[in-house]
Amino acid sequence: MEDFSPEMSADEIDTSSSSDPSHKPLRQVTSLIGANEGSHLVTFEEFDTVRYLIDLTEAHQYRTWTTNTSFKFIDPRINLAWVLIMYHLAKGLYRLATSKEEYSVILLGLDNAGKTTFHEQTKSLFLPEHPDPKLKTVPTVGQNVSTLTLPDMYLKIWDVGGQLTLRKLWQSYYASCHAIVFIIDSTDIGDGNIEHDNSGRLEECRLVLEDVLQNSETEGVPLLVLANKQDREDCVEVVRIKEGLVKKVFEGEKASSIRDSRVLPVSALTGTGVREAIDWVRSRVKWNKESRPPVMR
Repeated sequence: MEDFSPEMSADEIDTSSSSDPSHKPLRQVTSLIGANEGSHLVTFEEFDTVRYLIDLTEAHQYRTWTTNTSFKFIDPRINLAWVLIMYHLAKGLYRLATSKEEYSVILLGLDNAGKTTFHEQTKSLFLPEHPDPKLKTVPTVGQNVSTLTLPDMYLKIWDVGGQLTLRKLWQSYYASCHAIVFIIDSTDIGDGNIEHDNSGRLEECRLVLEDVLQNSETEGVPLLVLANKQDREDCVEVVRIKEGLVKKVFEGEKASSIRDSRVLPVSALTGTGVREAIDWVRSRVKWNKESRPPVMR
């Protein structure tokens, strides 16, 4: 192990190496100040606001550190490896105390179902920097992403395009998601009777939802079906969507495994029901965390 003495310059002490690419290295020694005779003060700084002080002394008895970041040693030569070990220990404890769970949610549905408008409403509710939702949206090509800061977690929202040519990309999100929100345009499914529509948008919606739930990587993932555009007079009521489309998907011949699910009414345009939808997702991802563990951030 390499030691250093107070006489070494900052440039001679390299603390930047790390096998972790996300690690913020210690800034090299930024000050080396002679204090009282026989003692020296060395300051280490990280690139954030945390400052670590190492107090070296030639006292004739051993001293332990006086605070989390101040250390006293019997000899003015201190082993750099010891400093780094204590630094990473303190940093790890700090991260553990301040980190929160992060869950990912994907918004799926046919094109023009209102996914992006719903996404904009969630940002206006939970992100202070987005007080006014953008209600005039364009079809999503690719994805829109935001992270909501809730009291007990971060909720990352992935708004994925619903056009036919983009649906094959959905499966790349399945393995890492903690919940699925499937949005239906309740004004674009006829009268909501699955028996009367075997070629229109209602049938297309059924086939797409079945395909999502039959993928092995979505097994056990909580599902929230949102009947959007309930502010319109020509919408199909939620009870008919439950008894028709959703029941057909969950109880049909191609029914997937049992999962935590719910159907809720919503108006992405007015914001009605958006908070209730997020509250349901929040409660269910925590309930399912043993099956789908969150990311700590």
